[in-house]
Amino acid sequence: DFRMVVGEDKTKVLNIVKPNIAHFRELYGNILQENPQVVYKIQQGRLEIDKSPEGQFTQLMTLPKSLQQRINHIMDPPGKNRDVEETLLQVAHDPDCGEVVRLGLSAIVRPSSMRQSTKGIFTAGKNLRKFLLTEPAGLSGVSTPG
Repeated sequence: DFRMVVGEDKTKVLNIVKPNIAHFRELYGNILQENPQVVYKIQQGRLEIDKSPEGQFTQLMTLPKSLQQRINHIMDPPGKNRDVEETLLQVAHDPDCGEVVRLGLSAIVRPSSMRQSTKGIFTAGKNLRKFLLTEPAGLSGVSTPG
């Protein structure tokens, strides 16, 4: 998300998740325990996802169709016209599988976040202009360095 690069607090997600970790464990614990692709490593206190090509293919097949199609578009050379499942099988065997998924997500999220950021900048400027034109008394207590 473009906003996480420019202008957003880079620790925003951590600040939301960390104080709520117990709630997230309660909320998602059963789902993760029932998932055969996830193994809980008790000694390390963490979850591990099956990173074998078969495990990654299973995970890729559960992604939203729009993301699968975006990955297919990124990976399918022009003129080849492979189906999505064939492309995902290839990606599952690729050591850069995670990066390919990130590229697909970025291609979906970037246009929307850029529009939102542009709207935010435009709206902020419009609101400041409106404030300066309609509220000159609001600035009377503001001193300028001199």
